[in-house]
This record gives sequence, C-alpha cells and structure tokens, in this order.
Amino acid sequence: GENVNEGRTARIAAMTVDAVGVLCNTLLIIAILVDPLNVLRKGAWFTILNLSIADLIAALSNFMNIGLRTEFESTNSVTLAVFNFFWMFGASGSFMLLTLLTIQTYVIVKYPIRSRLMISGKKIGLACAVIWILAFLLGLGNVAYLDFADIHIKFAQLMTIYIAQVAVLELAVVVQVILKVLIIREIMKSGLNTEVNAEHRNNKHKEIAKTIVMLNVILIVTALPYFVAKQMEYLWRVDTIVAVCWHSCISVVINVICGMIAQQEVREQQRPSNPDHLFEQ
Repeated sequence: GENVNEGRTARIAAMTVDAVGVLCNTLLIIAILVDPLNVLRKGAWFTILNLSIADLIAALSNFMNIGLRTEFESTNSVTLAVFNFFWMFGASGSFMLLTLLTIQTYVIVKYPIRSRLMISGKKIGLACAVIWILAFLLGLGNVAYLDFADIHIKFAQLMTIYIAQVAVLELAVVVQVILKVLIIREIMKSGLNTEVNAEHRNNKHKEIAKTIVMLNVILIVTALPYFVAKQMEYLWRVDTIVAVCWHSCISVVINVICGMIAQQEVREQQRPSNPDHLFEQ
C-alpha cells in the first residue's frame, strides 16, 4: 500500500525532473546554436554546449528507462541496455565536462591575460573529444553485464568494472571541489588587491565566492555520498565473492588432503602385519 505509493511518487518525481532537464537543455542548446544576439558564443561556450548535450542525453535516457521499467513494465533486455548505456554515457560525460568547465574557470581567474593562449579552441575541442570517448567507454561498462554469466569470478570482474566507473566519477567530483576552493581563493585575492572602488568590488567578489561555496556544498552533498556508497557496495560484493572462492579453494584442498590420508589408512589396514607369511606355502 504505502510503500507502493511512495515508490510511484518517487518515480514520478524523478521523471518530472528528467523532463524539465530535457526541456531546459534543449532550449539552451538551441539558444547557443542560434545565438541571435551574438552574446552566447563567448568564453567557455563550447564546453557549456557539450555539457548541455550530455545532460540532455542523461535526462532523456533516464526518463525512458524509468518509464519503460515501471509504467510499461518492459522486459526487453536489449532496449533497457541501450538506455542504461546512454544514461551512463550522458551522466559520466556531464561530470567530466563539468570538471573541464571548472578547470577553464580556474585558469581564467588565475591567469586573466594568458588564459586566451592557454585555453585555445583546438585544445578545448580536443579535450571534449577525449571526454566523449571516455564517456563512451564508461557507457559500455554499464552494460557489461550482458556478456557475463552468473559465475563468481566473472561477476567479480563485473563488479571491478563498476568500481572503476565510480572511481572515475569520484575523481571528477574531487577535482571540481578542489578547483572551486582555489577559484574562491583567487577571487578573494583579486578583490583585496583592487584599489579603485575597493568596497564595491570586494562585496561583488564575496557574493561570487558565496555562490561558488554553495555550488561546492551541493556537489559534495549530492554526488560524493552516492558515489562512495556505491563503491563500498561493489567492494563489499567483490570481497564477499573472493571470500566464498577462497573458502571453496581451502575446502577443496582440505578434502584432497583428507582423502589422501584416508586412502593411506586403508592401505595400512590392508597390508599384512607379518610380511614373511607371503613366502609360506
């Protein structure tokens, strides 16, 4: 009763968030590509465009995945695997592109003059291409279960793939958190070094720093606990499987040793106590 209703409410809420994400990212992509006022294609616009595409893919695939599983009760493993792939493809791409955007922001704040030479269009394009390739590989890892039978050693390998996936996303989040702290430090330093309209600029820099702190807190609270919990779950499963395999190996060895001892005892019992009687007529 209540659990079913709560589960349905959670699914509807998730699908609603996904639908809003699809709508907003679609509008943002169109706005960047059209850019009628020529104001959007500046700075890190190419990274933001790729980030919006990744978010769109993740939101749309998750919406379809939840809908097919729960509302339409689809059991087609191929269809569900396709949406699992695209969800990880989009989600991992989103985290890594957000990390790239954070790196660009830090370089611009740290080196306002040299940043144009340090962050060229070709470098950003190459970085985005590498991220999409990594996201593709992580997406494939998310459907690796299709090639794994229910065998302990192969299941352990599957868990290892999932652990590696989560580790990549954890690293992306940690890099973002560290860089955001460094960005805040640079913003506050630049505010203190300003002499003209110092008070106004300091207040403005403090507001920017507060916004970044809030974004950092949200990132830490929402992303890291989930990733850490997932990784601990996968590690626990691998350790359990290894323990089962280890106990099985020990059991086999013990059984072999016990069997050899038993055979030796049988031979001893069957051997005559006086060997001279063998020559008696």
